[in-house]
Amino acid sequence: MAFESVPAVFTEISRLLVQVEKTQDPGQRAAIVKQLWTIYAKMKTDLLDIEKDIRAGHNRRVEAVAYRAALSTLALELALMGEEEPGTTP
Repeated sequence: MAFESVPAVFTEISRLLVQVEKTQDPGQRAAIVKQLWTIYAKMKTDLLDIEKDIRAGHNRRVEAVAYRAALSTLALELALMGEEEPGTTP
């Protein structure tokens, strides 16, 4: 995901968070939560690539800050909804 597409991703995350709060259908809620975790995983992978580029001398620190903030906030929002990252339950 290119840095220029981050605002669009933030918009999508926001839209999905509103939908998950409003839905009464457990199946629909689960599908939305799955979409949010998919976005989270993609952003996490992108952050690893960004950090690799930073170590290689590329100036991508602003991107790294934006991604870290978004990942932290999204994880917090999902945790507040009682959702755990897939694969982290014992």
